[in-house]
Amino acid sequence: LLDNFIAATMEAKQQRALEKQRKARAVMHPLDPLLAMLCTSYDTNKDLSLRISQVYQILDPEMKGAVSYSKMRDGLKKLNVQPRMHLSVEDFVLITDGGDKDTVLSLDDFEKMMRANLSAYVQRIVADAVAMNSAGPETTAVLAALKIIMAEG
Repeated sequence: LLDNFIAATMEAKQQRALEKQRKARAVMHPLDPLLAMLCTSYDTNKDLSLRISQVYQILDPEMKGAVSYSKMRDGLKKLNVQPRMHLSVEDFVLITDGGDKDTVLSLDDFEKMMRANLSAYVQRIVADAVAMNSAGPETTAVLAALKIIMAEG
C-alpha cells in the first residue's frame, strides 16, 4: 500500500514537471502549434512537402514567391491552430536561424526552415518523453537512443 502511494506521488510529480516544461517550451517556440499539427498529419516525405507548400501559400496569397517577417506574422494568425501563434521579430530570427526582419523566404527556403524547426520540435518531444521516464527502462533507452540519433542527424 505504501509502495503504491509512493509510486502515485512520484508519477504525479513527474506529470507536473512535464506540464511545466511544456508550458515553458510553448513560450520559447512560437511555431509549436503548427509543428504539432504537421507532425501528426503527414504520411510521407512528399506529403510533408505538400503540406509545407500549402502553409506557404497561406503566407504568400499573392504568390510572389517571397515571405517576409510581416507576411509570416500576419499569415500565421490566419492558420487554424491552437493556441494562436504570435510571431515577434526575435521569434523570426530564431526560427530562420539568424535571419532578420528584412529576410525574405522563397518556398525552398521556407521548406528548409520548416523541416529544421520540425526536427527540433520532435527532438523536444522525445526529450520530454525521456525526462518523464514513466514507461520503464527499455522504452526510456529506446527514446534516449532516438534522441541521440536525431541530434547527430
